[in-house]
Amino acid sequence: MAREFLEETGALVAEHEWTSFGKMTGDGYKVQLFFAFADREVSTQTEGLVRWYDLKEVFNGYPLMENLSWLIPLALDKNVAMATIINF
Repeated sequence: MAREFLEETGALVAEHEWTSFGKMTGDGYKVQLFFAFADREVSTQTEGLVRWYDLKEVFNGYPLMENLSWLIPLALDKNVAMATIINF
């Protein structure tokens, strides 16, 4: 995760700073889910826009990919140790 984040954002968030909180599987794909809290400068390294978003902004009408509206709260839920999402 640290390497992929560095490639996409130009910011190093060390391996030990990432928390795995689940996995999503479906027809032909498997995705491991991670989150991290880090104060780093980010910049777009590939296609697409990279920037930090305030959670208040995100949940106050900002257009999201459909699954982020429940993946972000899931990641922040201290009662969830490891989630398994199948056939999403």
